This record gives sequence, C-alpha cells and structure tokens, in this order.
Amino acid sequence: MYRLRLADALMRETRFTRIGGADVARVDGRVRVGASEQDGAEQQDATDAAAAPTMLTLEPMEHADHPAVFLGELRLGDLKQRLERAGRHAQFDAGSLRAGPLVRITKTAPQQVVFEGALSDDYYALREEAYASFVQL
Repeated sequence: MYRLRLADALMRETRFTRIGGADVARVDGRVRVGASEQDGAEQQDATDAAAAPTMLTLEPMEHADHPAVFLGELRLGDLKQRLERAGRHAQFDAGSLRAGPLVRITKTAPQQVVFEGALSDDYYALREEAYASFVQL
C-alpha cells in the first residue's frame, strides 16, 4: 500500500476550482519514494515497518507545462443561448449549430465538439465563447 503526501511547496502553488460539489485541481509533480526529513518522526512512530504503508511524496516540477484541460459539458442549446446573448446569430441545422454564415459546430461524442468553417475572426470568437463554457485547468 502507498500513501501520497503533497509537498508543502506543491500545495502552496495548487489552485482549486469548484465544479459541482467538488474542488478540482491539476498538479504536476515528481514522486519521491521514502520519507522527507519532516516525515522522519512520523516514520519512527511506526512500530511494524512491514505493515506500514510506503510513503511517497509528490514534489513540484520545474516548468511543468501541460496542455489545457477543459472540464464540464458543452450543450449546443446552451451555447446557442450564450451566443445570442452575445449578439451573434445562431440556429440549429441538421443536428449542428450554425453560427454565422461560415461556422458549424457539431457535437460528435459526449466530450467531443467539432468546429468547421473558414478560419476567420468569427471562427475564433465563436470558439472562445464555447471555451468559456468550460472550466479550464
């Protein structure tokens, strides 16, 4: 059995976001096996070393770049209302959301949305509106 301890430096840098009833955060770190100096006293208290769980420590990584993670679910009906509130015309057409004359937004799977159209200012503005519907980590 393993126990994972988040290093204090990592906890200070972690930013939690509330989604529904849970607090969610993404952490990137390096796992170190064994106890740190601060954990030495806790490990000495363990009388049965064989039964004690192995302590792992997750420490922060230097320059931990990762691609964006989007949490939530995009509903085309909600996106249509959001676009109309922003002053953009949007209508449903054959199961897709047509936003303006050049962009079509289709939901192909529960967590997959496809944007089709000419790469224009409208395309990027519509994509940003859709991204705003998600929580980004």
